[in-house]
Amino acid sequence: MSRIMVQCGDKQTELEERRLYYESSIRVLMHEIRNSITPRVSLSADLIKYTDEYGKDGMIDGLQTINDQAQQLNAFLHAYHRLTHLPDPVKTNIKICELFDKIDRLLSSEQGSKNIRFISPESVEILLDPHLITLAFINLIRNALQATEKKTKPQIKVEAGNEAAASFIQVTDNGEGIPQDRLEDVFIPFYSTKKEGSGIGLPLSRRIMQLHGGELIASSKPGELTVFRMRFPDQ
Repeated sequence: MSRIMVQCGDKQTELEERRLYYESSIRVLMHEIRNSITPRVSLSADLIKYTDEYGKDGMIDGLQTINDQAQQLNAFLHAYHRLTHLPDPVKTNIKICELFDKIDRLLSSEQGSKNIRFISPESVEILLDPHLITLAFINLIRNALQATEKKTKPQIKVEAGNEAAASFIQVTDNGEGIPQDRLEDVFIPFYSTKKEGSGIGLPLSRRIMQLHGGELIASSKPGELTVFRMRFPDQ
């Protein structure tokens, strides 16, 4: 009976986490759509009202601006759909050293990939969905590659291991780091400190870990190192 109660409690916690996650995502979605649509409505109203003043060239420029913003909104909605429509994991026991070999090959052509060092004992196996975890993993490594772009001696370490009641994979880099008060902000959908960042990679990776019953945690010492740790509970 106690085991059943624990399982029910775990299920309730999972449902609550999902509810809070989707509520947060919807708030972000509404905020971004509202911010995107408002200037479009204003510009299109001006184009209609002052057609003669704008002239042909002005109308073309205005319509081009509206089109560009519509494309940006479409890209945003595509990213949002991807974030909120992840499939349930199909888990299998995977040798992490073999997964690392695959990731190494996938990223071999990317700038800075020679600075990545993979470390995993042969014995480490984790029950996971290899396709989803590969997606999460690549996001974390690309984040590290971007964080170390300006370093004269960039270092990225990817390692796996076992600890009490769990297994882990973590990515460590010696980039500029993240201030303590921003460690959770990086997991907010569409939040990005990079000029051309989508703000989707880290939230997507954390969501994948939540679907695995695990967690993704960030820690950082600005100017020294940053660690993103994926923790998988023992099954």
